[in-house]
Amino acid sequence: MFFLLSEFTFLLITAATLLYIYARHVNNYWKRHNIPYIQGTPFLGNIADLVFMKKSSSEWIVDLYNHKDAVNHPFVGIHVFQQPALLIRDPELAKVFLIKDFECFPNRHSRLSKRVDPLGAQILFFLRNSTWRQFRLRNSPMFTGSKMKSVFPLIAEIGQKLDRRLTKLTKEKPIVHEIHDLASFFTGDVIASVAFNINANSIENRNNPFHIITSKVFEFSIHRSAAMAAAFFIPSLSEIMRARFFPDVTAKFLRSAIVDVINDREKTEARRNDVIDNLINLKRQIKEKTGEDVAKGDADLLYAQAAAYYTAGFGTTASALGFSLLELAKHPECQERLRKEIHDVLLQYEKNICYEAVIKMEYLHMVIYEAMRFYPTLPFLDRECTLTDGRTHFSMEPYSDFKIPNGMPVYIPAYALHRDPKYFPEPDKFEPERHSPENKMKRPACTLLPFGAGPRNCIGGRLGLLIVKIGLVYFLLNHKVMANGQTPKQIKLDKRAMIIQSEDGLYCDIIHDPIFK
Repeated sequence: MFFLLSEFTFLLITAATLLYIYARHVNNYWKRHNIPYIQGTPFLGNIADLVFMKKSSSEWIVDLYNHKDAVNHPFVGIHVFQQPALLIRDPELAKVFLIKDFECFPNRHSRLSKRVDPLGAQILFFLRNSTWRQFRLRNSPMFTGSKMKSVFPLIAEIGQKLDRRLTKLTKEKPIVHEIHDLASFFTGDVIASVAFNINANSIENRNNPFHIITSKVFEFSIHRSAAMAAAFFIPSLSEIMRARFFPDVTAKFLRSAIVDVINDREKTEARRNDVIDNLINLKRQIKEKTGEDVAKGDADLLYAQAAAYYTAGFGTTASALGFSLLELAKHPECQERLRKEIHDVLLQYEKNICYEAVIKMEYLHMVIYEAMRFYPTLPFLDRECTLTDGRTHFSMEPYSDFKIPNGMPVYIPAYALHRDPKYFPEPDKFEPERHSPENKMKRPACTLLPFGAGPRNCIGGRLGLLIVKIGLVYFLLNHKVMANGQTPKQIKLDKRAMIIQSEDGLYCDIIHDPIFK
């Protein structure tokens, strides 16, 4: 027995020693390549604080960006578990990966398993290579300037409902309201109308199943948080971790809703030149090409594009609107200036809220961009070296003689760049004038990245921006938002979420105060 125990102990010690030597070898990767790096911990690398949820993803990326071993370097080496990766600190170098040499970095490092989440794994955000290019090209006509003008009346109709609802609630006295919820009711109703021709009516009925079920996408348990972290940092484990962008109940609901709308549209032969029509055209093209109806796997690829519209509107756009209202509540002088601009511009259009009037509101544009500088949805952008021309490495000259190997992830810390005083003096100060045309010209490219940059930027950014603008105009037309004792002075960021969202509610007072008396 003693000898068996000794043999087992010897094997255990040997295995532990070999594992430690391997970890040390991996952790010395950047040292061997003579690249500045941030020392991580064995096995976890530089993401221990994320794994143990000690920091939010935005706090984590800022700490890496400002690390004493990173300052004064255009990029540094880090480790994501045992995977060497690059953290980019120079916006000019970020431009190389996002724009100039995009063909070498066309994919995100993050991805999901189609076996676990067939809908979420195939949204445009996660698609790769030729499949991404195909659907990016097919979806682009949905976001042209002429398309924005054509959907304006649909968005304005929901804006009118928001105004009527707020007036009904505040006519007698001010109310306290959670403004992110309010924003998500508005943006969710807009996307349901614009993309699916569905009257969700969440503004009037907060128990609407569209709102309740789709909101689960942005709820993070400890397990779901860990699973999504795997999808972003070690995607090879996303299947084992059962990582899902769409929780099962949400996927089933959205798939059923999309199928119902498609079937109804095909029966009536009605056309709106929207997302659903786009999917119907794709289905028809596949049948003409193969002689068969769309297979289930291909159907999920199509449905995923429509599902992504709704969640983007519900999450990303709602956050931009909610955080804009929060900052206006905390900065009443900015709110008064914006209300005056809305008043003055609408007078030029006989008080008619039209597309031309909203586009003319320059300060409105600046307010939204400053809110997105404070709170971009994604705190970092990820890319993966993907060489298809026979090369195995990407040269980083003239920045370095280091050559990026195929498959290596690259992280661009958007949130940290947004908070760098080199590009945004007094970065913690809410100052919309930073985004005036003349001030934008003074700033390097790729320092403001709320929608990303380059060919893989957010395809729906233009629509999202228009929705937020219309939402703010209709909100402020007859109402003010004001800070109260419940309004957070400093946002407590949710450590479980990969995106930037508040852990607590954004409560403010809403007061009835028409611009036109």
